[in-house]
Amino acid sequence: MQVFRNAPWLVLIYFSTYVFPFEVSIGSHIVPFPDWFKVVVGLALPASANVAEVLRGAVQSIPLTQWEAASSMAFSRWQTLRLIIAAQCVRRMLPPWMNLYATLTMGTALASLVGVHDLLDTAQIASNTVNQTAFTVLIYFIVLAMFFAWCYPISRFTRFLEQKHAVA
Repeated sequence: MQVFRNAPWLVLIYFSTYVFPFEVSIGSHIVPFPDWFKVVVGLALPASANVAEVLRGAVQSIPLTQWEAASSMAFSRWQTLRLIIAAQCVRRMLPPWMNLYATLTMGTALASLVGVHDLLDTAQIASNTVNQTAFTVLIYFIVLAMFFAWCYPISRFTRFLEQKHAVA
């Protein structure tokens, strides 16, 4: 897991794009692996490693006395984890999960570097087509505004959830 958490996302995207085959033969059928799927795998590797680390940290942050108290009340290990520990972990995991989501959203722009057609690639094509500095600035400002319009509500929603689940 540490390998995927500490590797640059761009390297993982290039790795997944060029290591996986372009198509796989299953019997008489040929199943293509499109580039967008390879990029999803490349972004999923560090994202899943980070989610696992957030989950591990949240579970370890719960005091052992919570486990002991549940055990003394005859809860099974599964009941303790589901009813007591997980409920407390949600509050602790929410901010890093939402931060990871926003970071992952921004990381999708890296897909254009391996030839996957996305928003940034569209902006670059439009900029090269018109070939005027003012238009290029406008196009990239619009792209920036679109990413902001996507991530800002998520940030506000995260704050709302944090306040809703705050410890009184």
